Amino acid sequence: MSEERKEIVDRRPVIAYDIDGTLCVEPRFEKGFNNTPDEEIVEIYSRCFPIPSVIDMVWGHYEADWKVLMWTARDERFRDVTEECLGANAIPYHGLIMNKPYMHAYIGNECLNVRRMASNKQAQQNLLNFYGRRRKR
Repeated sequence: MSEERKEIVDRRPVIAYDIDGTLCVEPRFEKGFNNTPDEEIVEIYSRCFPIPSVIDMVWGHYEADWKVLMWTARDERFRDVTEECLGANAIPYHGLIMNKPYMHAYIGNECLNVRRMASNKQAQQNLLNFYGRRRKR
């Protein structure tokens, strides 16, 4: 079956997690990102610090058979170190989307605030239940 066809057939709910500042602690660049050499950026990205409550949410979606995507503004040239960090921290995912446009805020009908969700187990369960029911239709 072609990859395009698999996407059409795959009716699992999909969730995308941002990496820096959501899944992991926001990395700090002493000289600013644009003034930091790539080698230093790779070193900084390799020391990612996952946020346990968010990782628990990722595992919840993964184990509930959601398609879990990681979504990051990191440039494509940092894909390898990003994948290594996710793997080293046993963070499950089905796909990694690089080069997310950087913005101060995202507004959309499907946006969720990770800080509120991570601290509210009932909200997490409601989300799993809601999309589980929609999927069975």
